[in-house]
Amino acid sequence: MRRFFVYLAQESGAEQNLADRAADLDVDKRSLEGWLALLQAAGLIRRLDRHPASSKAGPRLNPIAKYFAADHGLVAALSVGRGASITANARVVETVVYRHLRELTRSGLSYFRDSKGECDFVVDAEDRLTAIEVTTADPSRHSKLERLKEAAQRLGAEQSVVIHCGLEEVERSGVLLLPLHRFLLDPWLAIRRPEGMP
Repeated sequence: MRRFFVYLAQESGAEQNLADRAADLDVDKRSLEGWLALLQAAGLIRRLDRHPASSKAGPRLNPIAKYFAADHGLVAALSVGRGASITANARVVETVVYRHLRELTRSGLSYFRDSKGECDFVVDAEDRLTAIEVTTADPSRHSKLERLKEAAQRLGAEQSVVIHCGLEEVERSGVLLLPLHRFLLDPWLAIRRPEGMP
């Protein structure tokens, strides 16, 4: 169970197929499901389900969900010495954003993925869907913005937001680029457009 918890914390925000994880750990899938229930009951791990629109992708994707460490500090602490600091940093940032979004809307948070693409979070609040992507890379890459816009269209989201580690706060190609520090100061900025922005 300890190895499973460390794995989930290190891979915070990743999709998990429990049958695969059971095979990796050489344990019965029912034991793994029991451990996962205990970790969730203890408040150490949180589950994020796919948005219902993802079901159009086919039944192969349905049993998978994302699991997050309840606190980004667990990700950082348990990833020390893994030799993957860039990946660990991205997991920490995504977990921070997840935790803040979860506080905004406990029942209206999911993620989207189909055979053509994905978005990290879907927020159903303020009478609209918002597609949110989180990145530690340069958010202004045209291909990243286009992929998010296309996923948002398939999802039916009214707005798209990229939360990034830079300083630029601007609307580009119909996507709001929102710096992480601004999001952390006011998470509602990811859902409500700042004044002066369309």
